[in-house]
Amino acid sequence: MLFSSLIAAALLSGTAVAAPAPLAEGSPSVYMSMHGGWLGESQLVPFVDDQCQSLAGTKFDKTVSSFGPDSGAKCWIYDDYDCKGTVEAKTCLEIFHPGYEWLSWNGWNDKIGSFMCQACAKGESGCW
Repeated sequence: MLFSSLIAAALLSGTAVAAPAPLAEGSPSVYMSMHGGWLGESQLVPFVDDQCQSLAGTKFDKTVSSFGPDSGAKCWIYDDYDCKGTVEAKTCLEIFHPGYEWLSWNGWNDKIGSFMCQACAKGESGCW
């Protein structure tokens, strides 16, 4: 309970305490920050499996520098707003827990327009 209160306080203050922390079971989420190293304005965003979530018009529209899903989840980030693209065309990037605290290393800093996530079996295809 205390940990949840600390995370809530950090989110309200616009700063991150650490790398993504999972929510209660049944509430899968991603953690994103506007600066590398999980710093700057940050938010924990719940997701529904296989549902595209556009960042268009939000404060995180093309401003995300750290992104990570909960343990047991994988996500795809896209440079467009409707989750269209491919890894081969470099318009999409697959991300597993704990995510990337520095998206700048691979050219994805301030590039995310949408994302889609799903639960995955831990230990399968990089999922943990």
